[in-house]
Amino acid sequence: MKHFIYILALSSLIFSCKKKTDDVVFSGTLTINNPVENDTISGTPSFTIAAIASANMEMHGYHVTVYNENDQSVLFEDIQHVHASSYSISETIPYTSTDTIPMRVVIETAGNHEDEIMTKTRYFVVKP
Repeated sequence: MKHFIYILALSSLIFSCKKKTDDVVFSGTLTINNPVENDTISGTPSFTIAAIASANMEMHGYHVTVYNENDQSVLFEDIQHVHASSYSISETIPYTSTDTIPMRVVIETAGNHEDEIMTKTRYFVVKP
């Protein structure tokens, strides 16, 4: 019985998950191509958010959120859990309001499951 406990303890030490000290530090770029900063989008029933993300390691997804800047309500949200070292992000958002609305888009990409995140924010206005 004593040998069984010893083998079990040794196995758990050998096969347990642990972070390597020589892990690569997450870095990359996240660029929002559309809309441009302080852009005014008008006369269209929808608009497109376009971005490119790339990193030095496999990312674990991205999160796109569009906010109404007047009241901070969420107008659009999409979360994708996609494993890749680069993303081409394209989201088409319908716009049916008869009001002019200042908006903010926030795009986040997750570098790993330990909260390493790249974030970009862009402000723009949408008119009917």
